[in-house]
Amino acid sequence: MDVVEQYLNAWNAHDSKAIENCFLPEGIYIDSNINVEVSAHQLALRASELFTCFPKLKVCVKDRTPNAGGLIATRWTINGALPGLVLSGVDMLCIRQGKIQSVQVYFDRDTGKIFAKVPSLHLKYAPEGLSRPNKTGVSELAKYHTSGLSDRELINIRQALQHLMHAEQRYLDQDLSLSKLADELQISTNHLSQTINTEFHCNFYQFINDLRISFAKQLIVSDEATELKALTISLESGFKSTSTFYAAFKKITGMTPKEFKIQL
Repeated sequence: MDVVEQYLNAWNAHDSKAIENCFLPEGIYIDSNINVEVSAHQLALRASELFTCFPKLKVCVKDRTPNAGGLIATRWTINGALPGLVLSGVDMLCIRQGKIQSVQVYFDRDTGKIFAKVPSLHLKYAPEGLSRPNKTGVSELAKYHTSGLSDRELINIRQALQHLMHAEQRYLDQDLSLSKLADELQISTNHLSQTINTEFHCNFYQFINDLRISFAKQLIVSDEATELKALTISLESGFKSTSTFYAAFKKITGMTPKEFKIQL
C-alpha cells in the first residue's frame, strides 16, 4: 500500500494521526488560501475538527494517474459533507521519500465556490482554469491527467525558469507566487509544480527560499554587509519579515544568520 492509499484510508477511517503520518514529519507546508505556514500536525488537527462536524464524510477515488516523477493526480468525490450534495474534484500530490510533500486540492466548478476560502493545505480554487478547454477541445487538467509533460517540455521549462531566477533574480520579488511565476512562463501552475518537483526535487517554496538564502549569504559575507541589519538582509533577499527569513535560514543552513557570520 503506497502513501496515497494510506492517505485515503486515513480520511475514510477519520484517523487524523494516520493522516499526519502520511506527511514529512519535518515538513512545513503553505496554506495558500490564508498564506501561512502549517505543520503536518496542524493539518491533522484541522482534519479532526472536520470529522467531528461531518461524521459521515467519506472519500471515493474515481481514478488516479501513475507516479510520474513523484507527482500523482487523483480524481475523487466526497459524500457526507453537505446534505444531498456530492463534492468532486482533483488532488495533485507530490511524493518524496515515500511521504506526501505537498497537496493541491482542486474542487470542481459547481461545488468549489463553497470552499473557496476554507483553510486547507495548498487549496487552489480555479474553476475557469479547470473547465475551459484549450484549442484542441481538451481541458488543461484533462491533458495533464492523461499525459503530463514530456522530457523535452520539462527541460524547456527548467531552462526558462533558471533564466528568470539567475538572470533576472525573480526570487527577490517578495510577492512572487506559483501562479504569478507560471503566468510569466506562460504555463499552467500544475506544469510549473511538476517541473520544480521533478527537476529540482523540491516544492515551489523550498525552491524559492533556497535561492533567497543563497543571496542572503552573499550579503552576509560581503564587505558591505558588516553593518547591515537582519531586517535589511531579509527584505533585500525577498522575505517579507525577519521571522520568515530566520526560519528559512535555520532550516536550510542549520544555523542562524549570526552563527553563520561567526563561522566565517
